[in-house]
Amino acid sequence: MMSPQMVAGVGVGEIAPLAPLLRSAMAGGCVSGEMLSDKWIDVGTMERLHEVERYVRGVW
Repeated sequence: MMSPQMVAGVGVGEIAPLAPLLRSAMAGGCVSGEMLSDKWIDVGTMERLHEVERYVRGVW
């Protein structure tokens, strides 16, 4: 989950890499994490998102 403040400098419709935004937030002590003991699925591309949609629907 991300705060809208993290992307406040990104213009509407602008594509910005996530890594520099995360590094900046980490440097400011604004990032935390939790352990997940469940399945993790990367949906970083439209293709991966479609794969997880098929998985959720049970058609994978």
